[in-house]
Amino acid sequence: TKELQASVASAESWQARYEAAVKASHSVLYDANHLTGQVIFGGDCASILGYTADELNGDIGKWVALVHPDDRAIFLDEFRRVTGHGLPFHAEYRMMRKDGGIVWMRDDGHFVAGAPGGRPVRFVGFVRDVTTERRAEEQRVAEERARRQVAESLAERSAQLEFALGAT
Repeated sequence: TKELQASVASAESWQARYEAAVKASHSVLYDANHLTGQVIFGGDCASILGYTADELNGDIGKWVALVHPDDRAIFLDEFRRVTGHGLPFHAEYRMMRKDGGIVWMRDDGHFVAGAPGGRPVRFVGFVRDVTTERRAEEQRVAEERARRQVAESLAERSAQLEFALGAT
């Protein structure tokens, strides 16, 4: 029927625009079924992580395995905190790229009700590469620390000089 064809064409058009917008945002989109543990990825997976969406799709365990071992507990603690309560998920953690590199990711997700009684079923969110921002912040902190050390050293030298001049 023409109505069904128009509806399918509209949905496909919307999906194409949505996928283009997600890729343009340089983010990874995920849609996870909370009950089955299955997750579907979209967006800029390949340029951020080196994996295609198809390589990441499936069990959430694939994603968790890519979380840097030092950050996995933080990720899982936040996941447990929000699971079952319908709370928003917010975390920053490192992930291992397919090429062996490491990137910092900011993950913001939200539950979507869908089960009887409004219980959360799906978990949808965006993950964004924040490596550049993290490195800039680390650089800023290091520069501030160096400035403080120079100021403290100058103050100490000044006090020593004043003491030496006063002693003569």
